[in-house]
Amino acid sequence: MDAKCVFSSELDKYAQTTYQADFREICYRDITTIKTKLIPDFDILLEAFPVNFLVLLAQEIN
Repeated sequence: MDAKCVFSSELDKYAQTTYQADFREICYRDITTIKTKLIPDFDILLEAFPVNFLVLLAQEIN
């Protein structure tokens, strides 16, 4: 499968800096402030929950 990232967004400024350094791509900050016409067409959308959400979920399960 030949895949390419066409857009990325990250709230944490340190994670954003790391992403840009690792992948040499622009990483936008808050996705809710981006005009939709600036986001290129895509075939697959991936997202991740904040780690805090997963920790709370794990505590509820246990």
